Amino acid sequence: MNRRIIRILALLAGLFLASLLRADPGPEIERKGRIALADLVAHDAGFSALLERAAGVLVVPDVVPMVFGVGGEYGEGVLLVDDRAVAYYALFTAPFGIDQASEYRAHVLVFLTRQALIDFRNTQGWEVGVHGDLPLLDNAAGLPGDARGDNPDRMVGLVFTEQGIQPGIDLAGGRFSRIAR
Repeated sequence: MNRRIIRILALLAGLFLASLLRADPGPEIERKGRIALADLVAHDAGFSALLERAAGVLVVPDVVPMVFGVGGEYGEGVLLVDDRAVAYYALFTAPFGIDQASEYRAHVLVFLTRQALIDFRNTQGWEVGVHGDLPLLDNAAGLPGDARGDNPDRMVGLVFTEQGIQPGIDLAGGRFSRIAR
């Protein structure tokens, strides 16, 4: 088998095993997601305006390391559109080297346009770097030029811990898959 097929099988196996171990109900995922967003806005108030104008936001509030199988990190999140939970997603990523002493890690995707949101929702197993790029923010003022309007079908992301936004993290290969809750 080629490496790509082996990688996909390993990711799917990791998602399946992790989902068996961490199956929070939808309302709990939503509650944790809203707390994570409130923490983000408390850390950098500029995110409030960004979130208000966004077409949608996917927040994965509790990304944890997986110590078995292929390694990596796993989390479950909520997609909020017009401040309503519309879907739930699982995230499986490679380990990023964030200090393991961190109590929590939250991943946030902000859909800057309706088209970006539609494209994401219409893709099974959306993978960073395969189905689209995900420019990462270091702060609310740090929107990349193409996310401000040069390329309107964009989204941006960030990784947030209790220490604040984690700059310089590459999310390439992170896979978001819709889950039932």
